[in-house]
Amino acid sequence: MGTPEPAFTSPLRLTVRNEFTDIGFGPVAAGPEIVRLRQALNACLFRTAAGLPGPLVAEARATLSGYTGGDGDFFRLFYVPIWSFLHWVPAAAGPIAAELREEAQEAHALALFLHLWDDHLCDGQLELDMLRLHLRTLAWQRYVACARSLCRRTGADPALVDGHVAEYVESVHCPVPASDPAAYGERFRRQIAIWTLTPRLLGHALGGPAAAAALVRVIAAFAQAWRWLDDLQDVHLDLREGKETAVWLELDAVGRQRWAACRDEWVTRGRVDPPTWAALALAVRESGCLQRLLGQITAQLHLAAQTAGAHGWWGISRELEQCRQGLPGGAQA
Repeated sequence: MGTPEPAFTSPLRLTVRNEFTDIGFGPVAAGPEIVRLRQALNACLFRTAAGLPGPLVAEARATLSGYTGGDGDFFRLFYVPIWSFLHWVPAAAGPIAAELREEAQEAHALALFLHLWDDHLCDGQLELDMLRLHLRTLAWQRYVACARSLCRRTGADPALVDGHVAEYVESVHCPVPASDPAAYGERFRRQIAIWTLTPRLLGHALGGPAAAAALVRVIAAFAQAWRWLDDLQDVHLDLREGKETAVWLELDAVGRQRWAACRDEWVTRGRVDPPTWAALALAVRESGCLQRLLGQITAQLHLAAQTAGAHGWWGISRELEQCRQGLPGGAQA
């Protein structure tokens, strides 16, 4: 049996600072109801860990806690609007059954966990061992069972679960090459299919088909903005790994040459060379790549906020605006 790793921290936590890592969403003012919701999501995840064989439970909890630096607040790794709809949408609809609320929270908590855990297990950022593999298996089983139960509870077709799961697994396992930013965005939409299932079911249960479609648009738009922001923040990591991200797709020919030069320096020297990095950073700005991506991020946040507001979900609309205002030029958008 392995030993707990309290010093381990998630790759989502930025440890290198540069002109791109410093670009970020504005802080969201989380009230007590949102803090309580995050605690409930953490409880869902730690209950799943409790399903491991007895001697492994403490190690699993230490691993999950260590993922955020030891505080046990796993969902602090996720921006608030990707999960706060679990409070704001029911709050706008009025009292709902406790069973519906709890099942939606568990399904979405596990969907967020699985997307992150799968990503880091598959790309090697998280070392694979029996405990982490089995924890993933338990989480997947609970997610699918919970999602099917949520379908029955809301009167939806259980085949929806199969459809969302298939989109997720297929698009992550065999990603279609993206030739342009639009194709890149569509591929990512499929890769977050397990993130949009609970919004679809909860929206339908509380507001019908129109609310279901709107809530999926809100979550998908915010997730897309997050994807592009993450690509900006991770330029130094992605060029090293040869990933053709939104940044690479938006670069002109000169920018791509400088991207390749930076990567060559990493392969040769095992580090990013300051002059070649400076040349790439200049190309990202002067080619218009940075401004285009910031414009797309801002537009997606605005779309999500407008859609949420149109359906009376003012809490999440306000959070999305707070995220937008933290971006360069976001307050004037």
